[in-house]
Amino acid sequence: MNIKKLPSGHELGLEEIPFGEAADTLRLISNELKLVDIDLGGNLKELMGKDLNSLKNALLQLTGSKAVHDQCFQLMLRCKYDGKAIQRTTFENMEARKDYLVVAKEVLLHTLSPFFEGLV
Repeated sequence: MNIKKLPSGHELGLEEIPFGEAADTLRLISNELKLVDIDLGGNLKELMGKDLNSLKNALLQLTGSKAVHDQCFQLMLRCKYDGKAIQRTTFENMEARKDYLVVAKEVLLHTLSPFFEGLV
């Protein structure tokens, strides 16, 4: 288990994700991001503003997708928050809810980054 300290001070325990679930997550995220229009035309100054807008659109596409939420939560159920298994009720607590997006990001990075490590 990989333990990560969150900005809030809480700890996230990340478990290895089986290949099939990780590959399903990769396909889902890839398909969601295909829906984001990224315009790379124009000069550098224009590109910088569009790049920020594209990043915003990608973030909103992923956070607004029920399919991404459901898949991510399935992955989160394999992990621990402050040493306790994450459950459907973990983020009902308003204090823990502040960590929800951070936990989701960390779980997705943990799941997807091995696919890309060999490419760099």
